[in-house]
Amino acid sequence: MYFKSDYHEETARELMKRFGFEKLEDDREYGTFCYVTTATYKYEDLKKVADSEGLDLDKLQQIMLVYSSTEISMIRFGLQLFNANIDDITIPDVMSGLDDENKRVVIEALKFRYRIR
Repeated sequence: MYFKSDYHEETARELMKRFGFEKLEDDREYGTFCYVTTATYKYEDLKKVADSEGLDLDKLQQIMLVYSSTEISMIRFGLQLFNANIDDITIPDVMSGLDDENKRVVIEALKFRYRIR
């Protein structure tokens, strides 16, 4: 899987552990959420909304209020890949404004989540 940096990879795995899993592959819904959202480099905030009980969506919504529009779209897309009933962001909405690295993260997330080779 493509990671933007060592920090992205490390924090994706750390966030996954906060949910009670060892590897991203242990649960594709949580794994995809961790992979996409930590590409924003907001791990310090994300770890506040993740634990073995699950994801605190209310707290996440509050934390996101100060984020840039691209960071918000990436997190919303991560939430949608986690559970399609949480958000309804479209591919054009998430891809517009992203740089090439983050576009690649979105594509990799789709491939990972739905087991596309």
